[in-house]
Amino acid sequence: RELMDSSDYVGVGGVVAGSPVRRPQQGPRPSNRLLLLLSCVGLALAVWMAYEYFYPPAGGAVCDFSDVLSCTKLITGGWATLLRVPIAILGINWFVVLTFIVLRMSSGRPSLLDAFMWWVATG
Repeated sequence: RELMDSSDYVGVGGVVAGSPVRRPQQGPRPSNRLLLLLSCVGLALAVWMAYEYFYPPAGGAVCDFSDVLSCTKLITGGWATLLRVPIAILGINWFVVLTFIVLRMSSGRPSLLDAFMWWVATG
């Protein structure tokens, strides 16, 4: 019996049996762009809050609108740290990882979707 070339084993849709299915490269989906935008905004806000925590302005933060609505109270209050670590630093770490996952998801890796869902659920 003659050995057959792998091109003889053609499956459904003209795909060679046993070869990985390659999908055409698409750009980032609109939902990934939105996630990337939101993760970058969250990262910027976390960096700003960390700066305000370590270098508090003398006149208060720019978002101090009243005694009730005050960023300074939020940044320097009792809930501003967790085990002596500023929440803003934890936020920076969380948003850096989220941004990395979203960027990698744009390349079409399905396992990263699972990582994204777990990361968001733990945040």
